[in-house]
Amino acid sequence: MTHKVYILFLLAVLMGISGCCRCGEENIFHDEMRQMIYTLQDKRDTQTLLPVLKDRHPGHREAAALAFASVQDKAAIQPLAPLLQDNSLEVRSACAYALGQIGDPEAEPLLIKALDKEESPQVKGYILEALGKCGTDQGLAFLVSLDLSKGEEVLRLGQTRGIYRYSLRDKVLDKGTEKILDLLEKNDSREITVTAGNYLARLKGIDLTPHYRRLLDLARQKTCIFTRANLALALGKSIHPDVPVFLKTLLAEPYDYRIQINALRALENFPYADARDAVFTALLNDNPHVAYQAAEYFKAKGIGTDAPRYRQTAEKIAEFRARAGMWAAALKYATKDNRNEVIGAIVSAYRQNGLTYEKAGLLAALAEAPSSHPFVAEQAFSSPEKVIQSQAIATLVEMRRILGSQIEPKEKQAFAGYFKQAIQSGDGAMIGLCAGVLREPDLGFKTIYKDAGFLKAALAGIKLPMDIEAYQELQETIAFFYGEKASLPPTAAQKRRKTADWQKIAAIDPDQEVLVKTTRGDITLRLLVNDSPLSVANFLELVESGYYRNHIFHRVVPNFVIQVGCPRGDGWGGADFTIGSEFGLLYYGEGAVGMASAGKDTESNQWFITHSPTPHLDGRYTIFARVTSGMEVVHKIGLGDRILDITRQ
Repeated sequence: MTHKVYILFLLAVLMGISGCCRCGEENIFHDEMRQMIYTLQDKRDTQTLLPVLKDRHPGHREAAALAFASVQDKAAIQPLAPLLQDNSLEVRSACAYALGQIGDPEAEPLLIKALDKEESPQVKGYILEALGKCGTDQGLAFLVSLDLSKGEEVLRLGQTRGIYRYSLRDKVLDKGTEKILDLLEKNDSREITVTAGNYLARLKGIDLTPHYRRLLDLARQKTCIFTRANLALALGKSIHPDVPVFLKTLLAEPYDYRIQINALRALENFPYADARDAVFTALLNDNPHVAYQAAEYFKAKGIGTDAPRYRQTAEKIAEFRARAGMWAAALKYATKDNRNEVIGAIVSAYRQNGLTYEKAGLLAALAEAPSSHPFVAEQAFSSPEKVIQSQAIATLVEMRRILGSQIEPKEKQAFAGYFKQAIQSGDGAMIGLCAGVLREPDLGFKTIYKDAGFLKAALAGIKLPMDIEAYQELQETIAFFYGEKASLPPTAAQKRRKTADWQKIAAIDPDQEVLVKTTRGDITLRLLVNDSPLSVANFLELVESGYYRNHIFHRVVPNFVIQVGCPRGDGWGGADFTIGSEFGLLYYGEGAVGMASAGKDTESNQWFITHSPTPHLDGRYTIFARVTSGMEVVHKIGLGDRILDITRQ
């Protein structure tokens, strides 16, 4: 911080100077005080930020409170508490959000006390949601017990979000699930029903069979695509013969592909015979995402007597990801007599194929045949394509896990050799993929590698911050081998950290849009500079340099996200800089554009667009833009499609 800027900051704190209010179409960063607050936020400088919480300007108090949603320092909890009684509604809202983001139970009594005194339904909603992020079991019981049926809708939304946030921390009450079902039945608000549906869809280890009738009725009644899709997935936790009958109707009728994908996922929890024919039909669906998910079903649930049909389907199906998936199913369930023939067919298809991502899919299919490891290893260490290299290593890792502790000594040494060679390659993806398997106790790598010095040598050679994921994985593995505590050096993730150019940021129009031209059509994004200035500025800098031209959508998860920006094409490629995470009062709806990361403050060049609302990402991944047109193109994007260019509008 320069001497001049520091003096400006101190004067602002002491005198409460005014600046531009956040309103309308103005870029809020014309205000130098906001620039200063944001700079301190990005530096995670709690001590210098704390005095700004007492600034006389409400906009500055709001910005300072909201800064702690990204800083997430427990030391700010008590200093934030007085702002829950602030005269400004916006300040109180920002304070509640920040306390939730900090995520410490120390904030629970402060939030409950503030809830009792608060008059604004909006602020109460934020307080209820914040409880879900930081509260104890007692707080959950309190939240569930509230009867808000006669209050404003925003209160019920806050309660729904709060109960949902608790569930993401594996804190669930039967009464909470009952409350969620009540909220679904008695509300038509899209935000409430989508969040409640997500709660039911993402519950872990919960048997919803006692509620199957209510779930079926709701799935038939609710017209929102996202709510119905979530309820379809939730029905997979309700084991009753009426459920698969209903799920199959979702596949038979021309429903939105997101509903059909979740129906296929839910059917995995029912007997194969109940779903078989409907899923085979889904393989021929015009939507490639549905066909792919149908193939995933057969990989997970197939049977040996249908293995010949899986192979026949693999040889003629049109969608390449579904085709690779059916090859995997054919191999997984092949009889011992037919196994080598299927392996040969997959290897032949691989050699004849020119599509990188289909070849990668065929390598993934070979994981079901660990005996083919020499061929897969050959691809890992001889292919010039990064996508093939990393998938081959991922396949070898999966093979080793399948073989488990029953592996033959010769093969045990072979895999140990592969993984050591991969670690020593210096390739971030290879290192990251192998490091995890080496620390699985049951696989015995500690006894194989008498000298694990090659791990430390590889760690020293990793380039930061480009290969931060590999660094993190390898550090954990070294800790496992040497009994040391794994901790990322504080400066490693910050190396070559980009800082804000406020002159450029202040010049960005809050309504700035960019046109993303892809091989499937055009997508328009509106950039959210007032919410995520560093991410927007970084994105525009990369756009204007032509960085994203011809970049591949390397990750496509149906009814979740499409992701782009990896220079390698396998998702392991970072840049030679990082930017800080930026968390604000934004939610992941359909068409939200977020920064990919390997953890807080590791964002750089990769970003994604959501197919559907994904509230489990809220407050964890920076949102820096929203799709304003071209969502139909987003839904068409497939693995291997490309960005042709991105231009400012």
